[in-house]
Amino acid sequence: MSNNTLSKEQKLNNIKYLILLLRSVLNESFPLEPNDEIDFDFVFRLAKSHSVANTAFYAVEQLENRPAELLFKEWQDIRNKNVHRNLVQTLEYQSVTEAFNKYGVEFLPIKGLPLCNLYPKPDYREMSDLDFLIKDDLSKAGEAVESIGYSAVEIGDFHHDKYAKPPFMLLELHREIVPINSSFYDYYEDIFQRSRKIDECEYRMTDEDFFIFNLVHLYKHYSSAGCGIKMVMDMYVQYKYLYPSLNKKILEEELEKLGLSEFFEEIIEIANKWFGKGDLKHLSQNELYILTSGTFGNRKNIIANRRKGKSKVQYVATRLFPPSKEMKNIYSVLRKRPYLLPFFYVGRIFSAPFTEGKKIKSEIDYMKKL
Repeated sequence: MSNNTLSKEQKLNNIKYLILLLRSVLNESFPLEPNDEIDFDFVFRLAKSHSVANTAFYAVEQLENRPAELLFKEWQDIRNKNVHRNLVQTLEYQSVTEAFNKYGVEFLPIKGLPLCNLYPKPDYREMSDLDFLIKDDLSKAGEAVESIGYSAVEIGDFHHDKYAKPPFMLLELHREIVPINSSFYDYYEDIFQRSRKIDECEYRMTDEDFFIFNLVHLYKHYSSAGCGIKMVMDMYVQYKYLYPSLNKKILEEELEKLGLSEFFEEIIEIANKWFGKGDLKHLSQNELYILTSGTFGNRKNIIANRRKGKSKVQYVATRLFPPSKEMKNIYSVLRKRPYLLPFFYVGRIFSAPFTEGKKIKSEIDYMKKL
């Protein structure tokens, strides 16, 4: 069966089947056998686009009615590579933290690896990179990771620096836990003071802060480009294994302070529906928004969300001249030299057609459709 010949209803049934496969893995139960409508090629492509192919394979390999041999082998290779990747990332995490200790770099691990460790098995979750929030100077942190074989990929701009090491290791060293233009920036300015120091240089968030930060991270993607199945899966795992031990009073107060109480209830309802024992017969618009977003959303969602509440003229103006906080997030030099802002606006306008030509064209085309 070709993806091009699937009806809308058949595609929805295949999407629901992927969710059921993931549900069985997260709850370590036997997966449901596929019916005649299941197109494994479609399910596989969807799983890859959401970075959950590795997770789904743990269910697929238990099926009696498996995908065709060639597809099964391709799927199996993704799982096997991820097992290897997870092992290397765990060992590299130890090497990086040792380097930070040697160079006196105070840090806080965030996102990926702490989340993996909540899963029934760490390699159930695919992890693309290792993320660290650095307390002081990023340059010293850069020296530390360069001493163990990493090379700079992106330095100075945005709220993190990137370092890579063959064959696939990627580090993100963050100067802030959320971008400077985020509405949650002030809330996280004192995150190191709220965290506990567990050894010479390493800090750990409280469980409540860890849970809330991952919700904030999910909301950031959901409200801009969209978030995919993996982030909802993360929330389900946290809700199942971490939430029961949290201080509910603190959690409720902080979510109310952040304006995320309603979003928390909505996303947990979806997570429990998908990966708990919920009925998948009907999918809401919010669920479909997530299921069509891919791992970290897409440009169509970004444009549509940016466009909300703005006329075309207002939209174009904000794209040409983003707010100063957004410019400071893109060009970190503006934090120390804000008087250079007009020059960066001019440079951005003149350089964009050469550096971002394809993105600009796609944005214009989508704006016409809107």
